[in-house]
Amino acid sequence: MSAVVVEVRDLRVTYPAGRTARPILDGVSFALREGECVALVGESGAGKSTVALALLGLLAWKSARAEGAVRWRGRPVDGKAWERLRGRAIGYVPQEPQAALNPYVRCGEHVRETLRLPRQVAADRVAELLRRVGLDPAVGSSFPHQVSGGMAQRLLLAAALANDPDLLLLDEPTAAVDQTTQARMLALVRQHVTQGNASALIITHDLSTAVGTCQRILVLHAGRLVEDAPTEELLRRPRHPYAAAWVAATEALARGA
Repeated sequence: MSAVVVEVRDLRVTYPAGRTARPILDGVSFALREGECVALVGESGAGKSTVALALLGLLAWKSARAEGAVRWRGRPVDGKAWERLRGRAIGYVPQEPQAALNPYVRCGEHVRETLRLPRQVAADRVAELLRRVGLDPAVGSSFPHQVSGGMAQRLLLAAALANDPDLLLLDEPTAAVDQTTQARMLALVRQHVTQGNASALIITHDLSTAVGTCQRILVLHAGRLVEDAPTEELLRRPRHPYAAAWVAATEALARGA
């Protein structure tokens, strides 16, 4: 069996809400192994983004109270370790890419900063990464407001891939791109995972993305993980009513119903 890259154990998260605490995640546990693409699906407010924050070590930044553990390569992770992992061992593509880009920094510089190399040394690598995601290297001289949402998404994928991370964390990575670009991006993710002993967690609402790219699907509902199954098994025999409803609804949409 392949090695575990990251493991979440009994994660419970609450956010402050006035004088009370609002529970977001309730006992979530799963592991991501080398060579795996895994989809995380669930309705809005189910806690998917909170899972992403946990895997980035950013729950404290959101003033969240967390119990449970996240282990990286079998070891617990503290604050300093998270700082070393982010951008190097963990590549992240957020759901709103243009909001994640500094409007005063040119596009190519966002990729170079991830590489943490001098400009002259990094120039060829930045150009290579931009080509890899289907962008003209000339885009590197543009500012974020001068590119489309889909181009910004590909730019952040280039930055996420820059250091050959052990974990790719992608939040709705194909929402703003056409089908051709979507296929190219997902192929890059699969290639990285299979060739680099890496893992990927793709947060998505799109059944075709989950089925075409991921070997496993995690279904999050009301803060609880109600399914963790191989993709084909989940499609054939979903156990939880919410998972069954999600599969039926997304298949109906795919048929144009």
